[in-house]
Amino acid sequence: MAVDTPDFVPVENEGGWVKKEIPSEPEYKIQPVIPKLEDILPEPVSADETLATALSVAIGVIYWDEQNLLVDRIITVRRIFRRKGDLLIDAFCHDIMLPRLIALSRVVRLYNMRSLRPIENPTDFLLHHIAGLPPDKKPKDNIFASVMSVVRYDLAILAFAARSDFEKNDIENQLILKYVYERCPAIAFDEAEVLDYIAMLVPDEQSFYEAVEIMVQEPQDVILLFMQTFVKMILSDGVIHENERELLAELVYVLRLQGIELNMLGLK
Repeated sequence: MAVDTPDFVPVENEGGWVKKEIPSEPEYKIQPVIPKLEDILPEPVSADETLATALSVAIGVIYWDEQNLLVDRIITVRRIFRRKGDLLIDAFCHDIMLPRLIALSRVVRLYNMRSLRPIENPTDFLLHHIAGLPPDKKPKDNIFASVMSVVRYDLAILAFAARSDFEKNDIENQLILKYVYERCPAIAFDEAEVLDYIAMLVPDEQSFYEAVEIMVQEPQDVILLFMQTFVKMILSDGVIHENERELLAELVYVLRLQGIELNMLGLK
């Protein structure tokens, strides 16, 4: 398809993300601008470095693939690496239902899936908005980064649970937001910014399990609050779906592997 005249909009259904025809062309042009990484990450790091994992953010991307074809894909960003001066995006591609490793240097455009508007600064967006890395490496000086440093993995798990019945509703969004407030009581974050981040979360199984492995290392009071929120979410529509039941069983199993029983948390 001609990527400069997009004729679709991504929508979600039970089978995943699909592309639906739209009536008119958005008013933007392909203008790839890739800033130098040393201008974004001023501190020296090794040639190969994992910058963030279990990210679970869904975006649109137009890039040159391994066959040098210009392709337009819907992806969930799972990890971000730095390698030899480039950023590598470890992603799950919803169009071909396969994992993909995409170098930012080969990206023509990242775009918001709902508005189709291009993301003006892809490097900044990936590092600071998706990965939650502060511009100057000091989380206390960046409110959104401070929030992400506390709840990034929790949000990935909760978002995966919210979508496990193929429907993420406003009640679940508000429960997730309330959880953020409870986990970050001393951070005066922008509620709209956090809700926007939550709306972009489309975790796959790999991101879910990576996030769970990290989450269960938290103190018991944090795990208790998390499990209470998790249970409220799966009960929010009055029905426990089979997928939700399986996710709860997985969480309980992983907690037991860590020596944590639900009765220790005050749950049954």
